[in-house]
Amino acid sequence: SLFLSSITAPPSEELYVTQARKDPCWRELVLRESGWKWWTQNIHSTAYGLGQFLDSTWAGTGYEKSDDPEIQLAAMLTYIQNRYGTTCEALRHQIREGWY
Repeated sequence: SLFLSSITAPPSEELYVTQARKDPCWRELVLRESGWKWWTQNIHSTAYGLGQFLDSTWAGTGYEKSDDPEIQLAAMLTYIQNRYGTTCEALRHQIREGWY
């Protein structure tokens, strides 16, 4: 996506919400996963937060599970970059499979 290709250094955590809302693929992915509700908890699993991370997903990001939307988005970006490369690839997978 444009966002990922234009950043040379990670933004400070305070900027993640702003950056996610400006990136159309990231914005849509968060909307599909949690409706932009940072407190969303899946009643059938450990999926939680903006990115609906399972506890095991959190463990692989280097971030601890958090109620802070900035940390949730920082972890989400780390996960997306490591697994899909771009937010648009993650969104394509989510549309196709129902998860990312």
